[in-house]
Amino acid sequence: MYQEAGQLNLYSPFIDLSQVLFVLIGSFLLLTVVGMTPSVIRAFANNAHTVSAQAQAPASSVSSMQPVVSWGQISIAGLGGGIIGALGVHLLAAQRDKKKEFRDAARQFREAFVEIERLLLIRHPEHSKLYPGAPQEFQPLFQLLPTYYQQQHTALLRFEPYLPKSKRAQLREIWNEYCHFDKEQRYPTFAEYNCGADHEIEMQKRDVALARIQRMFAYTR
Repeated sequence: MYQEAGQLNLYSPFIDLSQVLFVLIGSFLLLTVVGMTPSVIRAFANNAHTVSAQAQAPASSVSSMQPVVSWGQISIAGLGGGIIGALGVHLLAAQRDKKKEFRDAARQFREAFVEIERLLLIRHPEHSKLYPGAPQEFQPLFQLLPTYYQQQHTALLRFEPYLPKSKRAQLREIWNEYCHFDKEQRYPTFAEYNCGADHEIEMQKRDVALARIQRMFAYTR
């Protein structure tokens, strides 16, 4: 009834490249502003004595002097800096979009457990009688958890691809504990939560289920 769906084979690791990219972009934009590449800078340094000599040369020889840096070099420098800058901006935007996708999937995963958390906090079997007209909300844990399994499992499958492989495996292990997943038969049994009529054990198992939910939530931050 609760056949486990195949795990999505996606992996979107997050590598914070912002500091590296800012340094890279800043360096090339600076070179773009002054219109020089590192090779052009070396040309200035290597030909500093030539510039000095040319300044002292007779006027008749000025017309034969060659420029140290050509406009073609400056144009290539500007173009290269612009391309690197655009690439850096694109990478930063892509990184920002992936982080937003992670936050959205994590939020949806947490929201899938909101109602079950509320119901697990109900501890009195006669809870509905305490409030006139209130629906009967207290249910045995063994009956309550399977009701929300499909909704929660779907949210899990959507969220898992945004985790690194190691964290994905850890989250899946906690999930299997939460729904008491039978790995041989490949379906959730929730057998651990079958407390019978023992109310005290029922309350203990509710705390166990809530603790496992919070452990799964740790991977959404």
